[in-house]
Amino acid sequence: MKFVVANWKLNPPTLKEAKKIFQNQKKQIATLRFVNTIFAVPAPFIYPLAFSTRLKRVHFAAESVSAEKDGATVGEHSAEQIASVGATLALVGHSYNRDRGETDELIAQKVLRCIEAKVVPVVFVGEKERDPAGAYLRTIKKQIQTALSLIEKKHVKNIMIVYEPVWAIGAKEAMDPEQIQVMILFIYKIMVEIYSEKTANQVPILYGGSVNAKNASSFTEIAKLRGVVVGRASLERSFADIVKAFNFKS
Repeated sequence: MKFVVANWKLNPPTLKEAKKIFQNQKKQIATLRFVNTIFAVPAPFIYPLAFSTRLKRVHFAAESVSAEKDGATVGEHSAEQIASVGATLALVGHSYNRDRGETDELIAQKVLRCIEAKVVPVVFVGEKERDPAGAYLRTIKKQIQTALSLIEKKHVKNIMIVYEPVWAIGAKEAMDPEQIQVMILFIYKIMVEIYSEKTANQVPILYGGSVNAKNASSFTEIAKLRGVVVGRASLERSFADIVKAFNFKS
């Protein structure tokens, strides 16, 4: 099964617009059988959108989640809270939040909270820049190892990993498919090394970074890649074309 994640970020401005965008996209993807579409939307939109559809292959994710279960934390949402309003997944470790101080250790706590609440953590990893010595590979390995360090092996199959290099976000062009292939296999091998080949095959690995309707089809043949995360293009009508590109039996 393939996955396409729509990351709406801080868009659109109103619930009325959110409903319009979602309804237009839902009509185009309603009959697709071999791809799961995940809408990561601003928290106020989760409940009204999630409970307006019963499509088996459409799911909702929170764009972030708290590392706390409850307490005096202000302005965050716990895994239990987002689950109660219809989110079955949560984005964790996105570069925007990492830049605001979200450490690998904090991400590990968020992954644990998601697993406890039966919410699938969608864990983002990726380098800010590349260096000839390959230090960025060690960075990615550490990100993965630390993020999963607090959960038991039996729960690892309930996560997703997104490779989204920071330098590729918002770029005019996405990474070359051959470059993506190298990184997806690198992440897959890390999972085999930490756990096992069986476990590694149970964890979907996705790519994010300037994915759009024009380049989406070029990613469909990448080995071990199970889908993509789409940013600004996820708000456009052409988003459905990206989802359709991954609608094939594998």
